[in-house]
Amino acid sequence: MSQDATEGRRGLTEAELLTSPRTGRVVSFGSDVGLQVQFPGSPGVVPARSTVRLSADEARALARDQQEVLLSFEDGDPRRPIVVGLMQQVGDPPLLELLLDASGEQMIAEVDDRRVLIEGEDEVVLRCGRASITLRSNGRVLIRGDRVESHSRGVNRIKGGTVQIN
Repeated sequence: MSQDATEGRRGLTEAELLTSPRTGRVVSFGSDVGLQVQFPGSPGVVPARSTVRLSADEARALARDQQEVLLSFEDGDPRRPIVVGLMQQVGDPPLLELLLDASGEQMIAEVDDRRVLIEGEDEVVLRCGRASITLRSNGRVLIRGDRVESHSRGVNRIKGGTVQIN
């Protein structure tokens, strides 16, 4: 495409187009303007769209923390950035990712403001050091640890077809 054709279509020269992704930072968020980002070579603070699903609270947290993001640009236009991912620190993945990736099989994980649901076809194991909680599809729940404590402000009920102590 000639430089004249590019200028006529977008108002930018070929040299001004951004053809590869860049990192930038989320600098603000407002319900009226959405995400605002800045990146090296940006024409100031620019409104951005996102492929990452974010609640308003999450977007505000990104802006507060000046979260680093990966940006792509619609038609190469630096005035039309798209957030395609959140940059992560190198290190251990979060616990939820470890749980989901451990089996290699498809699992369901739902996280919202009120609950976390993790489903496994046969078994779900939460482990920390020498303590673990195992949930099995047959209904069996195993709690293991060097010391297991149960506290309750109300009734602490033990109920079962048969209850065995020691």
